[in-house]
Amino acid sequence: MHALCRGLVCALLMQLGVHPRHGDVCCAPLIFLPIETKLFTASPTMSEAIHPCLLCGKCCQNYRVEFSIYELQSMGGTVPDHLAHEVPGKGNRARMNGTEQHPVRCAALSELPHLGEGCVGCGIYEQRSRPCRDFPFASYGCHDTREKFGLPALQEHEITPWLESA
Repeated sequence: MHALCRGLVCALLMQLGVHPRHGDVCCAPLIFLPIETKLFTASPTMSEAIHPCLLCGKCCQNYRVEFSIYELQSMGGTVPDHLAHEVPGKGNRARMNGTEQHPVRCAALSELPHLGEGCVGCGIYEQRSRPCRDFPFASYGCHDTREKFGLPALQEHEITPWLESA
């Protein structure tokens, strides 16, 4: 597993008392977070206490997720084979199940009721493919996808605490 790509799940595990290997670093896509990053703030309201990605998941319902077959577990990678398929005619490309048609819903997108009502996230977060690792939080793609689903763009006050905790 790539030491720089543990991200939100790793930080959540730390808060729950599960400690990854000492010295590892977490990152949300393109935002590198130290392993001590908090997913929950001291704020009492749900929308402020949980990372905005865990209340959205729309990127997993909007994009085709295609990647090298070498990211599949059977080829030495991390993505579980049963959640992806080889792309016909492309030979060396795989695609996450559920992202090949409309409506899109990645097979790895899971409800996370233990985090709170309405929470969703990647069921294979630590094993996800490169396109998912590289999708930047609060980017144009994030805001554009939220708009497509009728959600407002994230505001600075929703983004800043997570960047400051990095």
